Amino acid sequence: MNVSLKKLSSWNVYADDRVIKNIAGGIPLIEETSFISDCKGLTSFDLFGLDRLIDISLGHDFELKRVSIKALNLYSHKIFAPTKLYEINLDNCKNLKRLSLGAISIKDEWLCCLVSKLPLLDCLGIDSCNDFESVKISYPTLKTLRISECANLVKLKIDTPNLSVLNCWGDDMISFSSNALALLDIDIELNPKKFDIDWCIKYIELVAQLHQFSDSLSLDVSTSEVCMYLLQVLFFFFFETSDTC
Repeated sequence: MNVSLKKLSSWNVYADDRVIKNIAGGIPLIEETSFISDCKGLTSFDLFGLDRLIDISLGHDFELKRVSIKALNLYSHKIFAPTKLYEINLDNCKNLKRLSLGAISIKDEWLCCLVSKLPLLDCLGIDSCNDFESVKISYPTLKTLRISECANLVKLKIDTPNLSVLNCWGDDMISFSSNALALLDIDIELNPKKFDIDWCIKYIELVAQLHQFSDSLSLDVSTSEVCMYLLQVLFFFFFETSDTC
């Protein structure tokens, strides 16, 4: 094994617990590693003793049940679509700054517990985590928050005074509240499955609400039919009502 190896990427390979132990024991200088696209045999990812490790990506490892990482200098960790995952332990990754979670059966309480042990986290991504209905983000160091395609999410409360970037993409409207005083950029993209006058009114209210938090506001509705309908509603509210005053 190449003890000076700094980057290791594995795609569609058999990688059991023994392989992970060999990485920890045989590649002491490794800085980046990834296991992507259904690495058979990988049910538990226990990694420790790698002081130079800064980046770990785990993706589409469908048999993965638990992740435990002890890497003091770890900077970024991405984990996506481990359908059987029930445990993530990052308690000993105190310098972790970027965390991305995708398609994981995780609830608000578990997320709060996980992130509360990461004192330097400044970027959090949550993608396709459909167990979320209500999420409270309360992390003082967080600067960037990205939430995408969490189908059942209806309420988002942000209690992060240093947050500067907020990106939300999804199918429908969410209830939004925030005390983020440093927001510089808000990007909301919606792709509604159905829409009517009530949806348009909620959309207008959301625009007004978000404008209080940031001067830079991007709102996209990806369906052209919705855009046309929304323009008609806006025309009615801003022109027809003004003529009657």
